[in-house]
Amino acid sequence: PVAGTVARGEWPFRYAATEADAARAGRELTKPLAALSPDERRLGAALYGSFCRTCHGRDGHGDGPTIRLGYQLPPSLLTRQARDVPDGRMFHVLTHGQKLMPGHVAQLSVEQRWLMVRYIRDMQA
Repeated sequence: PVAGTVARGEWPFRYAATEADAARAGRELTKPLAALSPDERRLGAALYGSFCRTCHGRDGHGDGPTIRLGYQLPPSLLTRQARDVPDGRMFHVLTHGQKLMPGHVAQLSVEQRWLMVRYIRDMQA
């Protein structure tokens, strides 16, 4: 997206790609995470398969096929540390990325990113 613009139907995301703003997003951003409907679960699985599985693996253990190519091991999404990440921070990571993980703001809408947070929370349960 062009700097300073907001896509139609989206909302301005006022958090920079910094550690401080990731922590702030974790404190400030919330969205009710209701149970996924069957359609949302299918969409979440498809989005996870397209954007996360390559690194984090089919079940979120951090054992995706990229490690066979010599990439650094991504973190497991199933550890206590991952489960303790606030929803807003996870949304921030999906938006801006973190370390080697790219952001997905250009590929996933706001609703799709929140759906991914809900889907990952279900994986962690």
